[in-house]
Amino acid sequence: MKTKHVFSLIFILSLLVIVLSASAFADKWDDPATASDLSHVHKFGDWITMIEVSCNSYGEQVRICSVCGYKQHRFLDAIPHAYGPWSAVSEATDHSAHTEQRTCTRCGHVDTKLVYPEGTLRLWSEGRTVKDVQKILLSLGYLSPRAVDGTYGYMTEAAIKQFQEANGLTADGIGWPQTVNLILKSKNG
Repeated sequence: MKTKHVFSLIFILSLLVIVLSASAFADKWDDPATASDLSHVHKFGDWITMIEVSCNSYGEQVRICSVCGYKQHRFLDAIPHAYGPWSAVSEATDHSAHTEQRTCTRCGHVDTKLVYPEGTLRLWSEGRTVKDVQKILLSLGYLSPRAVDGTYGYMTEAAIKQFQEANGLTADGIGWPQTVNLILKSKNG
């Protein structure tokens, strides 16, 4: 009988320890500003910037309670780039794109893009001209019949590259106006 009381007492004490531990543990996870047993109201100072917000990174600020030292953090979203106008860096030819750049006035980040000359065919271009070029490349033996579909895919790119190599052009697989014109003339030639 004594053993039964000892086990009951141990069980009750264990439960008490678990309940007390859980409530103490829970208070650590609660925001002190909303905990039910607060003995004071927080007195926060101004927000202090820990990490400056920029175009490339988030910012972080903190404020501290002067009574208990509790810290609140807030994170600020990165701001978008403030780009100036596009300006040409290099000029296009009939077998090359030209490059344009713009610079962020806040952080100096440079954004670059290629602008292809009118009539350039490249990956995923579609249309009548693509299909005409594909048919000629087929007749010249550079392309298989299943690739003649009006979409400038990888097989067309490889065929263009072979055509360029065979004709002394820069073999990059892009259907520059110079390359396209030479292919179209091959139909009549």
